Amino acid sequence: MQVQPRHAIVLTFHCSVSNFTMTSDSQGAFQSMDGVQKLSFKAAKKWVENLRQHPCAWTIEHENRFIGELRFDAIDNHDRRARLATGIYNPEKLGNGLGREAIRIALQYAFTTMNLHRIALRVIDYNERAIRCYKSVGFVEEGRERETAFIKGEWCDDLIMGLLSHEFLTHN
Repeated sequence: MQVQPRHAIVLTFHCSVSNFTMTSDSQGAFQSMDGVQKLSFKAAKKWVENLRQHPCAWTIEHENRFIGELRFDAIDNHDRRARLATGIYNPEKLGNGLGREAIRIALQYAFTTMNLHRIALRVIDYNERAIRCYKSVGFVEEGRERETAFIKGEWCDDLIMGLLSHEFLTHN
């Protein structure tokens, strides 16, 4: 399934390796935007294959290039909830509303097609851009887990955020 949003991004459901091209740095390692994790080409291929096999994942493409991913994890059909995980991996595409648009489309799908009632997420407390993005589509902060991630030699907190279907559908 492909969805064409307002900002000319494409969400491709059940992506395949041929849908996008990955580029590497001069050492042949793939690096996350915050520099925390570097992946070898082999590890990057495994990451792509895992995403491809995920039951509810999309690649985010803009101008025919892979820029990120979005997926729903821990889907619980009985309680009608899931956990959102997303990332824009091309720093040049940040701040243009592309991630926000991809999240809106995926939330619309989650709350209508999947009939979910609640979507939750975790975000590192210093990621102000992501927090603003999540709040802009309706997520609210529900709590904080202290010192959950050890990043660059320091402990960081996770913010727990949530969004209910009626909140999203009323405002979008």
